[in-house]
Amino acid sequence: MDIAKRLGIKHPAYKGILQVMTTDFLIDMEIDGVLVSRAVSVKYAEDLEDARTLEKQEIERRFWENEKVAWYAFTEHDVPVTSVKNIRWLASHMHSYDLEVSERMGIFERIAKALDGNSEEKLPVPLRELDDKYAQEPGAHLQYFRHLAAQHAFLWDIHGTLHTKLKARDIELSEYWLNQEANYVHAK
Repeated sequence: MDIAKRLGIKHPAYKGILQVMTTDFLIDMEIDGVLVSRAVSVKYAEDLEDARTLEKQEIERRFWENEKVAWYAFTEHDVPVTSVKNIRWLASHMHSYDLEVSERMGIFERIAKALDGNSEEKLPVPLRELDDKYAQEPGAHLQYFRHLAAQHAFLWDIHGTLHTKLKARDIELSEYWLNQEANYVHAK
């Protein structure tokens, strides 16, 4: 309220009742051994064209400045298109299957071995070979891959490499899955 008063901005209120202002994310991270915080406000870009929204953002920014915490406004324009496409490709497969431990580890190991033996091939090639080898419907191992990748069994630079361009060599195996310490998210 003090910040709003100093700036000559009306503090947010609803039907005359002052409202608590919030920040969408407060992220704590360690950088070079030092704990650092970042405050992030998430808005649609078009909302930042509204004068009242900008006033409230300025109150928020000044609050974090007083706390000596870097503050950032984040919009949909700050998300790389490649990241969005990859996340959409994976997210719909998070709950595709509800695999028991032995089955999921067997599929994980089978895919890992196929990727290792075909490093220069585009991702679908070794997966299609697994479909043939195990008499599965075409695309079955690609679906397994997507499910397990959504579960963080298989990793790649989702911000830099679009899933349609993935080669087997781009895929890393999760240490947690290799050590069988993964937290598998079961279907609902």
